[in-house]
Amino acid sequence: MSSSGDSQAFERERNHLIYEIAQGLDRLTNNLSQLNRNLQDANSLGQSMEQTADVWRAFNQQIAQTSNDPSDNRVE
Repeated sequence: MSSSGDSQAFERERNHLIYEIAQGLDRLTNNLSQLNRNLQDANSLGQSMEQTADVWRAFNQQIAQTSNDPSDNRVE
């Protein structure tokens, strides 16, 4: 009889641990999905800023060329 009680206790504990593991894996999956969405958002933000950075880079280069141009007729 004791063996039957031990077996039932073992089964209960095993089922409880399996349930906890399944919950942990569900949380892990949800967190990884959120991380993936966040990384995608950061990537798309970076891509959208690339065009703005290119415009500022071109502006800066044009200003640098203009200030170094000896044919500039500015009066200082």
